[in-house]
Amino acid sequence: MDLILANRALLDHHAPPGGVAGPAAATGGLVEAVRPVLVPWDGASGTTWIGAGRGPHDRAWTDDAGFELLDTPAGPIRHQRLYLDESDWRGHYAEVANGFFWPLLHLVRVDLPEKRDYYPTPAPPSDAAWAAYERVNGAFAAAALAAGGEVCWVHDYQLALVPAMLREGGFAGRTGYFLHTPFPSLAVAEPWLPPPARVRFAAWLGGILGADLAGVQTEADADRLREAAQRLCGARVEGPDLRLNGRLVRIAAFPAGIDADDLARQAPAAALPAVDYTHLTLPTIFRV
Repeated sequence: MDLILANRALLDHHAPPGGVAGPAAATGGLVEAVRPVLVPWDGASGTTWIGAGRGPHDRAWTDDAGFELLDTPAGPIRHQRLYLDESDWRGHYAEVANGFFWPLLHLVRVDLPEKRDYYPTPAPPSDAAWAAYERVNGAFAAAALAAGGEVCWVHDYQLALVPAMLREGGFAGRTGYFLHTPFPSLAVAEPWLPPPARVRFAAWLGGILGADLAGVQTEADADRLREAAQRLCGARVEGPDLRLNGRLVRIAAFPAGIDADDLARQAPAAALPAVDYTHLTLPTIFRV
């Protein structure tokens, strides 16, 4: 059995069983990147997806432990929703993940904030919010430890502490981690990392390094991760990998993108107008 841990569920339920509205698929690069590797659940093996239950009618579809079978194009997927304390969710998601890490992780160029009319400032999280982030990561780790499995694939910055928690908890399988955002340049990020925030960032990175394999989008991201691991966590570079606390952590780039051929097949039938988002002044990092 393989486990996929993601901050959100694969699908949200927007109506009770028997209702008109069907489940709404989560959107974004994570779901599209993971969808091709989903393995149908046969009752004993296949994919188990663990994510937070945030849909308005999710509880009506799951058992007391949050489990259900979800129909997907790949076949039925075993799914577990974690119903988290609302205060913990706000601290974890709004303050730590999106208020601090999201803008911090996109700081890959010195001039990036200057290139955009608006760039969000990384806001160091409060002690209470960081404690909530730890509790939510702990809940995911506990669910994975209870489920067991041969491989646990942990996704993105919201769950970076989980790999180390799994190792500390004695997870018997292999653990992989993938970061779906860029990895920041320490030279660029330093002004945004006063001592308390720097400690949080080091703890976050140390969590990732609990994995057997840590993946990022590009070789440049991998280089920046290695540099940060050396400076913040005391890791030693060995070829493309890192050695920390006597363990070798594989570091590799796995560019994730859309299925261009599938998009080309669908595009003629869509008949939708093109949309220009540049006026929104979003921090699109690849635009010069």
